[in-house]
Amino acid sequence: MKKSLMACALTGIIAGTACAQGNVTIYGIADTGIAKSTGSDVRIGSNVDSRIGFRGTEDLGDGLKAEFNLERCVNLSDGTRGARHPNYQDQTMQMGEVIRTGDKSRVWQPPEWQSVANIGFRSETFGAVHIGRVVNYAIENYRSLDPFYQNGVSAGLYTLVDSEVNAKTLRYDSPKWSGFSFGLAYTIGENTNPRSRNEGGAYLNRHHIDNDGWLIGGRYSNGALDLLANYEKIVDSNDSYKWNLGAAYTFSDASWGSLKVSAGYESVSIQAFNGLGTDAAVDIFNGLDHSINQKNTIVGLQYRYGPHTVNASYNHGKIEYGKDSKANKYALGYTYSLSKRTSLYANASYLDADDAMASIAYNTYYPDLRTGHETVVSYQVGITHKF
Repeated sequence: MKKSLMACALTGIIAGTACAQGNVTIYGIADTGIAKSTGSDVRIGSNVDSRIGFRGTEDLGDGLKAEFNLERCVNLSDGTRGARHPNYQDQTMQMGEVIRTGDKSRVWQPPEWQSVANIGFRSETFGAVHIGRVVNYAIENYRSLDPFYQNGVSAGLYTLVDSEVNAKTLRYDSPKWSGFSFGLAYTIGENTNPRSRNEGGAYLNRHHIDNDGWLIGGRYSNGALDLLANYEKIVDSNDSYKWNLGAAYTFSDASWGSLKVSAGYESVSIQAFNGLGTDAAVDIFNGLDHSINQKNTIVGLQYRYGPHTVNASYNHGKIEYGKDSKANKYALGYTYSLSKRTSLYANASYLDADDAMASIAYNTYYPDLRTGHETVVSYQVGITHKF
């Protein structure tokens, strides 16, 4: 009883302090619904990652502000820890499972904090810089071309190296100049390159120790037109890289609403050594002694009128690993906004893959569906509340 009273009192003090200073914002998303996919039982599945976050700023004068952002994800179905679009390995690996990188083995464990956690500065003149766990600039840019924003069963096709949030990262965002802006990021790797260590973990060749990642991206967004391009060297991937580009145009009129048309293309090269896939390629491509290339294309349509939003997209993906495995995905969705913060949604998708390999690689919404169904039909209905 005493502990409960103390906790309530402490919560009141913290809330009162935040309100008095006016510089800490509590925000979040609560999303859940019913989902079903080929080969899987009906389950509780969200469209958008549920989360709660704290964002704070302090005015330092002369247009400079210090700020922080802490965010925690949660699975509403059971209250367990969630994640913001983890990479393929985080989705498919089991706690304590042993993974191999060249001649070295290690036990995989998920990150303790699978969302945003960073601090930095922002200036209207010089832009913003943050350090910690930050959102990947390239993915943040590219996913805007997807009407579903790469969420839920209708999400655009991922690549094997996609990870929305990067740890140990320094990110810079420039100001906007007449609609143009750019971003830079540098991520410190864990030096997992197999050529840099022996079985005991000692360094052998310092020339190959550096396994850091970096990216550069640019965007022009002015009125109805949106153009973007990004290049990223993937962290801890033995010189794997990704680049993408895209464009979108929005037609709008007060009498009938708005229609956004978008298109994008991305290419990934994943390196492999010693007959094993890298960390980035994970276990489904182990046994290859050459690089893996992945190419994705998306065309999207989004129509808005009042509280109604209709989304549609076509995705084409190809993985080259000695042979070509292709997949096509068609997606359709409808969202009805009950208010500015609460909405209902219904989404559906159809994935048609050449073979089991392409199906496994591109069926990312349910990572446990590793049976290799070449045709996967998915649908979901649910509710989203933002606060």
